[in-house]
Amino acid sequence: MSLAGWRGSFSASDYASFNEVYNIAKRCKQYDMKSCVLFAHAVAFLPLIERNFESAEKVLTHACLKGGESEGCLVLSDMIFEQGDTKNMDIIGEAAEALKTACILGNPRGCRRYGEFHKKYNRDDDTTRSRLWNTAALQLAQKELLHVQTHPEEPRIEFDDQMDSVAQRNIGEYKILTKSPDRIADAHFEIAKSIANILALTDEEEIPLVDIEELQSKELKLNGMIPKFKRDTIYRINLASNHFKDGYFLINKAYEKDGPQEMVPQWFARLCASAEDLPILRGDSIPRKALEESLQTHFSFVLNEYEAMCSSSGQQEEERGCYHLGNFWKEFYGVDRNKEYLSKSVAAFQQGCKKDQVNSCKEIGKMYAVADEADNVTEEVREYNHK
Repeated sequence: MSLAGWRGSFSASDYASFNEVYNIAKRCKQYDMKSCVLFAHAVAFLPLIERNFESAEKVLTHACLKGGESEGCLVLSDMIFEQGDTKNMDIIGEAAEALKTACILGNPRGCRRYGEFHKKYNRDDDTTRSRLWNTAALQLAQKELLHVQTHPEEPRIEFDDQMDSVAQRNIGEYKILTKSPDRIADAHFEIAKSIANILALTDEEEIPLVDIEELQSKELKLNGMIPKFKRDTIYRINLASNHFKDGYFLINKAYEKDGPQEMVPQWFARLCASAEDLPILRGDSIPRKALEESLQTHFSFVLNEYEAMCSSSGQQEEERGCYHLGNFWKEFYGVDRNKEYLSKSVAAFQQGCKKDQVNSCKEIGKMYAVADEADNVTEEVREYNHK
């Protein structure tokens, strides 16, 4: 992807009536990458302003690749996944590569989610790739925890004294409200979730560790898969169906119920998980028992922090709301499908929604929508979900 013109893809003056967005747009124009991530998140997800996904993608790609801002890679992945067709492996590949780039930049959440992508979309029985990326996530999260314990306050964005009157009249600070303000609890969460993933992926008594320094020396790239996707997979699908004239558009037929779906995941497994892209082992390991004990410690710590955050949050208090507790239970439900965790997740989101915390309402809505589509849902449950 060409990074040229990212600053010209938006004008701060377009957001003059939204002070928080205007401020970060101005700072982004001045090459402040943290502000760029916040601005792109706003124009992609904030309901109050006109969405501009094209501008957001250009800004996030620059922040991710050139600015070295791993949060930009994560927001880019979220945006691609939320706005695209999640049955389309073209979209999946692009979102996954953004996560891998975040991982290479040292973000444990990027590594962990990239490992989870492998488990979900790679139909092979081999779980080694997913385990390696989750192990990288664990090691990076441990480093992150040490860092935030010694640097508990995240640096604030300082606004320029030279800013014009529009920015000065009401300095606001835009925040990504699905991001917890408790950085220490978040680091504990990443450790716990990574360990849970690893233990579910292997029965080994000794878990090999990976070389984090080598991982962070890998090349940063985005959209490297899509050209190869078009050359290889789409050509094979067209060849199999003898429809060359339809070109790339025939790929849509691969996702129909009776289409050649088995071809698409093989592309992801072969390309996204090639051996040269994998983290390499550093030669030592950690006992499984030690990981199991560590999981309990970090799990309990995070749970206590998020429960306290939820119970103390008030009406419309998004940043410290119940979303984080609900997401905690939802994430751990994803490891072993413990229905008790799912019920607790729903309860936390409902608690937040009753307090007018929008993100909790949105999340519970999405969960009900998915449940409503399941084959075994009774009419009674379906009616409840619609309410």
